[in-house]
Formats: sequence, C-alpha cells, structure tokens
Amino acid sequence: MTSRKALAVLALTSTLLCCTKNRIDLVQAIDGGASDDALADTAAALIPSSPTAVRVGWLSPAGIPALSQHYGFAVQSGSNPERFGVPGATLYKQNLALMKPGLVNVMSVDLMADSSTAAAGWLMSPNTQAFAWDREKIRRSLAGGVAMNAEFMLTIPTWPQALGPQNVALDPANYQRFALLCADLVRVLNVEHQRGVRLFQIFSEPEPWFKDGATLGRLVATVAREMKAIDASIQVGGVGFIEGDSPMLPTFVAEAADNLDFVSFHGYGTSDVQEPLPFVFANADLLGRYAEGIRALGVGRARPVGVYQTQWALNWQQDRRMAGQAAAVFDVLAMISFVKYRLTGAAGWKDADGWYGKMDELDQLRPAAHAMALMNRAFVGEVVATTSPSADITAFAVRAGGKRSLLLVNRSAAPIATQVEVWNGTPFSAAAVRTTVDDAGSSSTGASMVQGQRIFVVQLPALSITAFED
Repeated sequence: MTSRKALAVLALTSTLLCCTKNRIDLVQAIDGGASDDALADTAAALIPSSPTAVRVGWLSPAGIPALSQHYGFAVQSGSNPERFGVPGATLYKQNLALMKPGLVNVMSVDLMADSSTAAAGWLMSPNTQAFAWDREKIRRSLAGGVAMNAEFMLTIPTWPQALGPQNVALDPANYQRFALLCADLVRVLNVEHQRGVRLFQIFSEPEPWFKDGATLGRLVATVAREMKAIDASIQVGGVGFIEGDSPMLPTFVAEAADNLDFVSFHGYGTSDVQEPLPFVFANADLLGRYAEGIRALGVGRARPVGVYQTQWALNWQQDRRMAGQAAAVFDVLAMISFVKYRLTGAAGWKDADGWYGKMDELDQLRPAAHAMALMNRAFVGEVVATTSPSADITAFAVRAGGKRSLLLVNRSAAPIATQVEVWNGTPFSAAAVRTTVDDAGSSSTGASMVQGQRIFVVQLPALSITAFED
C-alpha cells in the first residue's frame, strides 16, 4: 500500500482504562417515560438530549437511508475459482454468506496476471500482444457469488503488461486498446455469462503513476464509453483515490464529465500501530465526510455523481488490533459514518488474510465478521433519531417494514452501564432479541426485560457492540 497522511481527529477526553470485563450483562428495567398519546402529533420533532440516557425516537425519522450497500467489503479472492468459485473453499464461502455483505468488490491486484500461473489472474498471455480474457476461468471464478445476493463491483486494477510498464502512466496511444479490453470483460461477464455485474471501478490508488487528474479523467472516460457500448446499464467510475480529498479530484471529475458515474476513494483509521484507540475511533466517525466535497464537484451535471469508499480498515499498516474486538468497533463506527454522510456504498478491506480480513488466514471468523453480519441483518432501513449522553457510547437506530433495531457501541476499554429511553414510539415487545459482539464472541438472547419499558438500563461490555432487534 501507499503512504498515507493521517486523518484529522477530534479532541477527546476519554481515557483508555484497563479492567476485567464482566460478562454478566443483563438488562434492568426502570419505570417511567412518556406516553405515545402525548407524542403522536410530534413524530418528526427533534429529540432533546439527556445527560443520563441514550434516547431513541422511533417516530422521529432522520431523513437518511441506511443501505445494504453501506455494509460491504472487498473480496480479494473473488477472481480465484479455487477460493470463491468452483471448486471453491467451503469454509471461506460459508463465512462470506454468513456476513451477507450488501456490496462485494471483486478486487485483486493479480487480476491482470497470467491466468495459467496466478491463482487470481484472468488474462491469457498478458505479456504479449495476444492478451485476452480467460473466459472459462472467469466463469468458474464468479460461480460462487451467485448465492450471495449482493451488489457486485469489479475492480480493473491496471492494464496488461504488454501495453506498458505498470509503474508509469499508460501511454495515450494505448488508451483505446485498454478500453476495448475492458469492454470485452463486460461482454464476458454480462452478455456471455449473464452475471449482471453493475459496477466497475477503474484502477485502485494510481496516484504514484498519474500525476494529473485530467489525464486520469480522459483515460477513465475512454474506458467507460467502450464498456457502456456493450452494456448501457452498468456504472463506471474510479479511481480508488488514496485520499478522499485528493488534489486530482476536481480535474478528474471535470475531464471525465458525464462518462463518470461515481468517484471512489480509500481511507484508514490510522497509520500508527501505537495510536490510542479513542483517536482511531474518532477517525472512523469521519471516514465518510469526503462525500460532501466529491458531490459538490458534480454540481451541474446531468445526473449526480455517486460516491464509494472502496477500501477502509482500522490501520493501513499491519496492526494486531485488526484481529480483535477493536476492529469490530471501528468497522461499525465507519459504517455508521458512511450512512451519515450518505455515501452510495462502501466496501472495506477485506475478505480474509493474516491482518486485514474479516476472516483470518484459515478462514475463521474474526469479531469484525460478526459486526458485519449484524449490520447487514438488522440495520438496513430508515434511520431514526438517537442521542447519547456520553462520547463513549454511539447510538444508531433504524426501522424497516415493521422491524426496529437499536445499536449501542461502547467505544471505551471499560464496561459501561447506561440508561436507554424510548422517547417516542412503542417500547420493545416480548419478541425483542439482544445481540452482543464483544471479546467473548457474538451471542444472541431474548430481551424480555425490556418489554414494555420506556426506560431501562443496559450493561455494555468493554469495546462492544450491542443491538436490540424487535
């Protein structure tokens, strides 16, 4: 990966505390609260904050949709039939399905490598002028994704070696040849194999080789025109900028013009393995904020420009914290940020490996995988208003199709007992379920003690994610 600048962080007063986590985390009910009758005519009213309680207003929509596409990740093995496709790896595919990502970005740096020697390579003879897609390997590679029911993005990371070295900008004389190759991939995927891949990201972090946004914009525009000539329904964008405020962005968007459907960028919580977690978590809150500036660049276009975050994790360096509960907390805070800043979609880094993956190198689930599964299962819908009395507790709630879900994230290294108040709407029913993701893993239990209660107390374990679903 490329060197990155640190994100700006918010001033924090939280202190990391070392303590033993108490696994006894029952809910204690307290009488009190307002009635629905008194609030029926003020559904859209703002919820006043409380110094002592988390508040949720089921009748107070925030006007923000939480989409399944906000909760995705890159599948680096997506172009490898031995892992993702046929024959595939059983545990790997089983755990991918458990997480139910709303967006899957098939992204391998080896995509353009020789299909006969590179496990994830899709090109035959990439070092000769006879380069062509290995259609049968592509078919086998994506066969495993059919049952995932996710929106698919495919990243074309670079061009064949035969068109020029991949550590300098592509020669403009080869733009059209590269564009026709990309168009042929659309033909393979969506015409011949009927995969229905809708999103195509051109490149990933090309800034070291392209020093000017206009050049990148012209190249992506050339590629997009040829790809859409094969399938007009697709969306083409890029370029996976290292930073969401890249100085290349204005000229890139202007030059690509209406050929560009979306802009994609990357971002991480830190580049320092010693960075205290409160500062890392503060950066998670801000990961989506670049969307506002990117959308502003598209003002005046015939249609708005989409915004995707296509690579994110706690640290872009190898950091042991990414294997544990800190990464689960970070990921949830990041996904809430993507909802808050109204991104079109987001795909974290990545499926499985020794450091960054939601699964480890043996395809075992990490805490971040359980967090991803929870968000996709319970937090897609219409966001409703919440408030929190503490900077250590992040609250988030959605409603959809008669279902309601409340999320409480304890960002601190100490357990916290917090009151929860249902400010408007009906209290939880007897069918409510509580799910906790913490150092002990993921567990779900009935939550009958919150039934009918407008105010109740929840014990939140250290560095944990707690959800109530009803």
